[in-house]
Order: sequence, then C-alpha cells, then structure tokens
Amino acid sequence: MKMKLIVAAAALAIALCGCRLAEAAESENKAGFRMMLVDAYGEMCIYQDANTGVQYFYSRQGGICPLFNADGSLYVGG
Repeated sequence: MKMKLIVAAAALAIALCGCRLAEAAESENKAGFRMMLVDAYGEMCIYQDANTGVQYFYSRQGGICPLFNADGSLYVGG
C-alpha cells in the first residue's frame, strides 16, 4: 500500500510539474557544471552528480532530494 501511495504521489507530481529542455542542460554540462541532466518529466528532473554519480530528484515546486535504493543506500547511476 505504501508503494502504491508513493507511485501515485510521483505520478501526480509528474503531471503538475516541468523542467527545461534536455538540450539546454547538455550545453550547460559542456560548460563545466557538476550536475548533469539524466531525464526530465515536465517540471521534474533527474540530475546526476558528475563527481559522485549520485542521482537527485528535482522539482521546481518542491526542491531537490537524493534518490535511494530499496536498501536505503544512495542510488548511483551508471
């Protein structure tokens, strides 16, 4: 039940939000920025720290938080 609530909340947040275009973020990465855009869903984005590989969930309406694995460790993208 808890997982269904989390999925429903994420779906609602996706429906209500938006990020800038991936092309713009890619051009910023070439300029030496530490955070790289991995994916965008409306106003919500997934960024990855170029130094650590840790991925972060970002929403213009609610801030930023790291992504976690099921065991509670930080999610490190490939």
